[in-house]
Amino acid sequence: MHILKATLFFLFSIFFLSSCDKFEWYNPYDPECPKPLFTPSTPGAQMEGNSVKLTWS
Repeated sequence: MHILKATLFFLFSIFFLSSCDKFEWYNPYDPECPKPLFTPSTPGAQMEGNSVKLTWS
């Protein structure tokens, strides 16, 4: 019975992941801008008192 549940979960996961649409990001201000130039990298968050400090490159 355990193998049946695992197999059904595996098949359902593949079906779910293959049915999801991929969203392509673009720069609304300059559609010709290469994606690496406007995509943030190395995101971070750190608590400072009652606020959160967000950082990225």
